[in-house]
Amino acid sequence: NKGQAENKVELTDREKAIKLVKDEYGVSDDSISYKIVNVDGANYTISVSSTETTEVIAWYTANIETGKVTLE
Repeated sequence: NKGQAENKVELTDREKAIKLVKDEYGVSDDSISYKIVNVDGANYTISVSSTETTEVIAWYTANIETGKVTLE
């Protein structure tokens, strides 16, 4: 279907990295925030934080080329 292809929105590299970590962490509601803190080539270091306390819960590295997500 041609219409579906036209409506597909390409994610930016930053959005891809955040989505990979969201999918790995498994929480996408407003209680958690995801922040890119470093970019090294295709590797994005992302903090996962509580929006209530702002405490960092976990650190991940997401490779946007391979789709691999690593808990640091």
